[in-house]
Amino acid sequence: MEATEPGLFSVALRSGEIRTTRALQETDASAHELVVVVRDAGEPPLSTAVTLVVLVEERGPEALLGSEAQAADGGGLPTITIYLIASLVLISSVSLVGLAVLGVR
Repeated sequence: MEATEPGLFSVALRSGEIRTTRALQETDASAHELVVVVRDAGEPPLSTAVTLVVLVEERGPEALLGSEAQAADGGGLPTITIYLIASLVLISSVSLVGLAVLGVR
């Protein structure tokens, strides 16, 4: 990983999670550019690169409490999640019925 400020970010080897290695300081830049390159060990070897731009915004504790309150209020599943679950159940049911019909014959 390449970064505008080396040593500030780290990447977990297995999950790919990007984290800060230390608390951000006032002297740190407000924008960071990270270039993440991923390679595999296959034949032929494949790779890809992505550039992430991280913008740091100073927010007070009240902003954090506001976002936690929003998360608590919106505890239900988003509409798209419900549609995905319903379609998965429908496809599984149709497949199960089809396999049962083939098994009876």
